[in-house]
Formats: sequence, C-alpha cells, structure tokens
Amino acid sequence: MTLDLDGTLYQVLEYQHHKPGKGGAVVRTKLRNVKTGAVTDKTFNADEKVGMAVVEKGNMQYLYREGDDLVLMDTRTYDQHHVPVQAVGDAAQYLVEGMTATVSMHEGQVLGVELPAGWVMPRRRTARRLAVDILYQADVTGRLPSAVLHEREALGTKVALFTREVVEGVERHLGEIDRLLGVYAEGWTVPRMAVVDRTLLRLAAYELLFRDDVPVAVAVNEAVEAAKQLSTEDSGRFVNGILGKLARERAEAGTA
Repeated sequence: MTLDLDGTLYQVLEYQHHKPGKGGAVVRTKLRNVKTGAVTDKTFNADEKVGMAVVEKGNMQYLYREGDDLVLMDTRTYDQHHVPVQAVGDAAQYLVEGMTATVSMHEGQVLGVELPAGWVMPRRRTARRLAVDILYQADVTGRLPSAVLHEREALGTKVALFTREVVEGVERHLGEIDRLLGVYAEGWTVPRMAVVDRTLLRLAAYELLFRDDVPVAVAVNEAVEAAKQLSTEDSGRFVNGILGKLARERAEAGTA
C-alpha cells in the first residue's frame, strides 16, 4: 500500500488499529519515504482520509549499478531508469545483472522491486561466504579481488549485490584496513597472518568501518564462526581479539 501525503509518497510497512480507553480509534503506522528510504512512525485518526497513490507494475531488467543508483531497463519500451538503492530496499542485496524483476511505479517513479517468482533469497551469510572465497582467491593468486569477481561471473556464478559491494569495498579500502589490522594485531603483521584469517579480518573490518547496515555483533560473530569452520579454534580466538579491539575503538570514536 502506498500513500500520497502532501505530494510525498510513503510505503506502508506496518499498521495497527488501536482503541484507547478514551477518545477515538487511531491507526498507528510505520512508513518508508519512497524517495529517501527514511522510515518514520505516523498515527492517523481511524476516520481520517488519506491519499492513495495509483501504483502500476511491470517487468524491468537489472543492468548494472552506477554510483548510488541501480540502472533498470523496461523490457517493453527498453527505456532505462536510474533508481536509488534506497528505493529498492532489501531486494537490492540480491539483484544480479540480467535478472528481470517486477517493478512498482507511480507516475514514472519507481516505488519498489520484487524479485522473480520462485527466486529464493540467499541469506547474507551465503553472500558473505562467496565474498570470502573471492577475496581468498585474490590473495593467494596475487590478483585484484574485482578481477576474480568478474572471472567468476564470466564462468556463470551469480553474484549478489551485497557480495559485489563487500569485495569492491575491501579492495577500495585495503590500505586503511590493513593498517588498522596491523595496529590491533599485537605481535603480528598482516603479511604473517594465515591467508584465511587475513581474509576474514579484512572483510569484517570493512563491515565494521564502512557498512552502517551491518550490526557490529553480526560482523564480528560471522567472522569468528567462519574462522572456526575454515581454519582452527585458535583462529577464532585470534580473529575475535582483533575485531573486538577494532569494534571498541569504533564505538568510542562514535561517542567522542
């Protein structure tokens, strides 16, 4: 359901009818601003009239990402639309180039994207593990992570947007990430670390430093569990110790 409130479009994420002890009934809602992606709570009187937006649906093919926009092509007219990632929502994490999805539109503005029927959303853990594989391969072969990613795609691997963002993000910030890992890895240098441990630390450090959408606990726990599975128990403790220090420094910097 999409509302038109004073010319601004909002998607209704949640709503609940409430009848207080005194006064009239109200409807409590959680709304997402279609343009900015910001989520807000708003309460309406039960008898209050609100504008409803006329929404059309059609198929579009995801072509590529350009900055903070996703480029989609109308499969009927071949017109291309630049859509902010925020407008796409969680589906943006799982779009792969060439995928055709159902797009909701209002007066030419994209409101949201639905993945194809039958598509099973891979969890972030799956997307993260593919990123680990790509970063590990790049490390042991001395190649750029982005080059390995493109090679995987050429061989038919479906790469989720989250995987792509993590791989490219680690490559882009590698110098800063390795510098910080070297600071917190007391008695160790980054080149001396086991390749698996180094890969997991780089990925988790990127999430801690540059991904506000990844909770600190998730970034640390995922890396520690992966270290235990892919390396050793000692590696899990080693990874946890370094990331714990990095997470504390990040928290202290945020409250300073």
